[in-house]
Amino acid sequence: MAFIPSQSTLQETVELLKLSGATCLFASEQLYPHAAAAAKLIGFSEKSIFILQGDVAGKASLPRLIGNVKARDLPKIATREVQDDTLAYLVFSSGTTGLPKGFFFPCQFATILKVEWI
Repeated sequence: MAFIPSQSTLQETVELLKLSGATCLFASEQLYPHAAAAAKLIGFSEKSIFILQGDVAGKASLPRLIGNVKARDLPKIATREVQDDTLAYLVFSSGTTGLPKGFFFPCQFATILKVEWI
């Protein structure tokens, strides 16, 4: 999972998409036009953009995707244990002083954050 700053310029978003190697993108209804424009510039498939919050005509939303999976009553698959150094998520800086930089957060750090936030 990669978190891209919502205040990024179009060029910064393009660079973030290229650097992250993302295969799908979730955007809010308000940021969808920006995300779609960046995706188009790098040949990112429009079918791989989903709406995280809100509603955009003709686009799948995260709540709708989750509802579709639940309605299909698919069998549950076993989870597997992750290691402390397994990547939990990737966060990008805004790139205001140059190209955006990515920060990798392992599961061990995410667990520490969760404890601190509780």
